[in-house]
Amino acid sequence: MDIQSPSPALHFCTECNNLLYPKADRQYNRLYYYCRMCARDQPAGENDSIVYRNDLLTVTKEQMGEVGNLETDPTLAHASQMCPSCHNYDCVIFQDQSKRYQTRMILFYVCTRCGNCFIDPILTKKKRRRQRKDAFDEDEENKRRQREELQRRGLIPGPELAPFGRPLVEEVDCESDSEGFLDCFKADGHLKQEF
Repeated sequence: MDIQSPSPALHFCTECNNLLYPKADRQYNRLYYYCRMCARDQPAGENDSIVYRNDLLTVTKEQMGEVGNLETDPTLAHASQMCPSCHNYDCVIFQDQSKRYQTRMILFYVCTRCGNCFIDPILTKKKRRRQRKDAFDEDEENKRRQREELQRRGLIPGPELAPFGRPLVEEVDCESDSEGFLDCFKADGHLKQEF
């Protein structure tokens, strides 16, 4: 047995038939509905205690609904999609019945041989690939943040240093000779470049 909580309802004025708005009497801790046109008040009943209700959608998975005998329905379109259960290539298709934005274009396939109901395999592959990519991106972002934090604390070398503490750019000593040429030497004394 599914018990549903009451939902807010619209109330109308008995005098002028305009919409009544909720109003709280803080002194007596009571709820009233009042009309903005004729200023008439009406006490709220026992079942009228809900003024606003915010239901959060918890089910995000696609629901195929009742699929009994859909494979024999002549009004449904047929598609050549392989059934994952029996490998038959004749299926009827129908659209997701939910009104949610995220799932309104989902197509369900029902095999005409075994009655198996499934979602387009290409769509599920794309969805899994996107989920893996999002998880990988999140993991890379976490690694980057962790690396930056360790660099900030001085526990590992910063981005200017390669592994093992060696600088990424070689240090060179530059001297100008008597003719104004600039000679640059590597740390080991070999001539690197002459300008």
